[in-house]
Amino acid sequence: YHRIVTFLSVFDWTLHKGWDLLIPAFLEAFGSRANVRLVLKVWSSLGYSAEEIGRQAAQGAEIALGKGKWPDKRVRFLHDRLTPADLRAHYQSADCFVLPSRGEGWGRPLMEAMACGKPVIGTSWSGNTEYMSEANSYLLDFRLVPVPPAGWREVGHYKGHRWAEPRRDELARLLRHVYENREEAVAK
Repeated sequence: YHRIVTFLSVFDWTLHKGWDLLIPAFLEAFGSRANVRLVLKVWSSLGYSAEEIGRQAAQGAEIALGKGKWPDKRVRFLHDRLTPADLRAHYQSADCFVLPSRGEGWGRPLMEAMACGKPVIGTSWSGNTEYMSEANSYLLDFRLVPVPPAGWREVGHYKGHRWAEPRRDELARLLRHVYENREEAVAK
């Protein structure tokens, strides 16, 4: 492809949304390919500043991929508050929406992207499976695991619970698949 292929994700910056899987999977999937980008529309109900989010993203990328893999100009953060029209424009301009969440009550951004006619990659577990299927989405395989201390330090009531742990290699494979099979993705 000569044009830039854009993957979009919209979420509250917490570990349960899977950002720590998404960023490394994206970088693994596309190596040094320049015609692809990941746009992350994020906010923090936990009070993380844009700088702290950037620090966490850098630390996560380096832990997963090694030093020297971050920053990557293909990964862009949007921290500004958006109007509904602006958010809709971001959904409509993206080629694919992706959210490797460890659990959703419903998964409104997944549904919003689907309502805009976009291909969607999401975890095959929890509330979003009420409307996502293999026929209309790319579903990520997972295993149920105890919520680790880092997860329940962010959200205390997660302690003692389990959540989905999506497979990062599968996420990278699905990102590449959507990139390489645009017609199929649009049809899905």
